[in-house]
Amino acid sequence: MVETQMVPIIDPTKNVLDLVEFERKHRDELRTTDLSHMRDLLAAETRRVNEKAELERLFNLEMAKVLRANQDAASTLLATQLKEVKNDLSDRTAKLEQFRWETGGKSQGVGLSAGVIVQTMISLAAAASVIGFIIATRGH
Repeated sequence: MVETQMVPIIDPTKNVLDLVEFERKHRDELRTTDLSHMRDLLAAETRRVNEKAELERLFNLEMAKVLRANQDAASTLLATQLKEVKNDLSDRTAKLEQFRWETGGKSQGVGLSAGVIVQTMISLAAAASVIGFIIATRGH
C-alpha cells in the first residue's frame, strides 16, 4: 500500500479576510491622500485668485493715477489757452476802443449812427476772433 500523506486543508477565510482588511486600509490611505491633495489644490487656487485680484487692484490704481495726471495736464493747458485768448481779446478791444475814441474826437461831424456802426464792427471782430480760436483749438 502506498502511503499517502495528508495535506492539511487550509481554510481560505482567514487569507481572504486579511486581503479585504489590507484593501480597506489601502483605500482609506488613498482617500486621505486624495483629500489632502484636493485641499492643497484649493489653497493654491485661492492664493492665485487673491494674487490676481491684488494685481488688478494695483493696475486700476495706477491707471487712475495716470488718468488723473492726464486730466490735470489737459486742464492746465486749457486754462493757459483761455487766459491767452482773454488777454488777446482784451488787447484787441482796448486798441479798438482807443481808435474809436481818437477817431470820434477828431471828427466832430460823425453822428450817433457812425458810432453804433463802429461799435458793432468792434463786437463782430471780437466775436470772429473768439470763434476762430475755438475752431482752431478743436482741431488739436
